[in-house]
Amino acid sequence: VAGAADAEKQALAARLKELDEVLKANSMGYGNWNDYYLRYYCPNEAGRKEMCTEQEREEIKEKHLAACAERVKLVPDNARFALDYAKALSFAGRYADSLPHFEKAVAGLRAEKRIDAKTLAFGLLAQADAQFAAGQREASLATLRETVKGNWHFGRGGDPSGTASTALACLAGDLLDYDHLPRHTGAKAYPDAQKADYSETFAPLTSVDVTADGMDGDDPRFAIFDRKMKRFGIEVSHVGRLASWLLPSAPYRLHVAVVPDEPAFADLKPFQRREAYRFESRADGGEIRAATKQGALWGLVTFLQMIDQERNAIRLGTVLDWPDTAERGFLDGSWPGNYEYAVMNKMNNVDSQGHCCWGNNYTPLNRHCLETLTKLFVDSGLTIYYGIYDLTIALAVHG
Repeated sequence: VAGAADAEKQALAARLKELDEVLKANSMGYGNWNDYYLRYYCPNEAGRKEMCTEQEREEIKEKHLAACAERVKLVPDNARFALDYAKALSFAGRYADSLPHFEKAVAGLRAEKRIDAKTLAFGLLAQADAQFAAGQREASLATLRETVKGNWHFGRGGDPSGTASTALACLAGDLLDYDHLPRHTGAKAYPDAQKADYSETFAPLTSVDVTADGMDGDDPRFAIFDRKMKRFGIEVSHVGRLASWLLPSAPYRLHVAVVPDEPAFADLKPFQRREAYRFESRADGGEIRAATKQGALWGLVTFLQMIDQERNAIRLGTVLDWPDTAERGFLDGSWPGNYEYAVMNKMNNVDSQGHCCWGNNYTPLNRHCLETLTKLFVDSGLTIYYGIYDLTIALAVHG
């Protein structure tokens, strides 16, 4: 401390060392390698025979917060002390209290002659978390954009810019059209349909009226269909059956019918029948018939795939399709485009290993991302599995 006497410096150094020992003995935060987590959930890893009590756990938190607060008071210009205190307050749920300390910490880190990119990057990510949890959505979005712009990727040391990119997509992105699929389908069903009779004639699509039996017009399965059509520049209206007869219709009318005992699927196995559909595209309209809403979703995807996007026209023909296997999907990490990719490839599950919350990283933003992505799958009748590669697949593959 500039201007302080040697005795004062020695006393300060001694006290900071004591506080450092307190923090080491009462570590706390997101992740699972700290006393707050290990003593409660994995006592053996913490060198204890029994898990700590709730009261003991609360004492860890209070000791950690007190030590961080004292360090900031003793050395107010230390950016890392301010960052540690901000993170501790945020972890304790005191988001609004943490924000001034985050601002001070980030400003201090930026002012250093040799910027510690890793500390700054993770500091910004933690700040965005606290801003989001405190209800400051726009501030959080701005901080996330800054983190993405930094392009900070540290391999096994963490990927703050990648995490921020996922959070941005879930907070303000377009998860239904993340990768602008479909792209190159040749205006035919993909994967190749079990049976198809395609013509080389196309019907123009300027607007489409959609009617439905057996599912509501606001069913979540229509959401991705509506979003894609909007990007194509094709207006979609969902109208009831009665209104469809009374109101002027669009040039093209699509009817979606969920018919549990549809004769076309009578000879299929039960798992095939659950997701089977028949789509007929005519010059004046089309019809999707399916035994379940799941089959109707795949029919809607085929409708999108049969559109020639260069001229906004749909190929005429008939498709009868069903799956060869009951479960179809892919291995994923934490990718905002996983829902769109699964749906547009007619996959019904995704296995997410190494998702954004693994390792007890249930920060406010990570939890929001996980819940947002999960809801897309669940609302569409699809399945997303969550696991940790090192504890599941790696053990199975490598013993």
